[in-house]
Amino acid sequence: MDDKLIVAKVLNGSTESFSLLVDKYYNRIVGFICRTGFPREDAEDITQEVFIRAYKNLFRYDTSWSFSTWIFTIAINLSRNYRKRKRIRTVELNKLHIADEVSPSVNRHLDDLINRQMVSNMLSTLKEQVRYMLILRFYNNMSYDEIGDICGLSGDAVKMRISRALKKLRRKFGSSLSGGVYREMLD
Repeated sequence: MDDKLIVAKVLNGSTESFSLLVDKYYNRIVGFICRTGFPREDAEDITQEVFIRAYKNLFRYDTSWSFSTWIFTIAINLSRNYRKRKRIRTVELNKLHIADEVSPSVNRHLDDLINRQMVSNMLSTLKEQVRYMLILRFYNNMSYDEIGDICGLSGDAVKMRISRALKKLRRKFGSSLSGGVYREMLD
């Protein structure tokens, strides 16, 4: 069902329909917030607040915009506010003590964690807004225009900023990563 139809149903009294929006966007928003550097528990708390805010302010939603643009805008704003209130500390992977003999699945998991930490470190060298743009583009597969709507910029401006950020990352970290979405960002 179309998001705008669901919003209309909720505004017309079918409050249980809001759960359809939660089901559709919950994991996407948690993933987005985690990729901006928050631990999963904090990302889930922020996401819960995103949906509370969205529900309370649903009457303000402008249907000329996509619902995903509106909800991700709320997620970005709440993430910024949360970061200001709390200083988020990420776990340093090099401080983990790992046994020499581990199963292949554990090795794959550790490799993934190390790549995530590397990407997080790379993204932390960028300005916050550009970091959000890259995450929305490469992890949430949003168009430049959708990201522009969220950030209050034109799609072309977003494309230019992402291009500049990727060039900066290539110059700084070009050969640091080897595969997956992480490499895809730099290619």
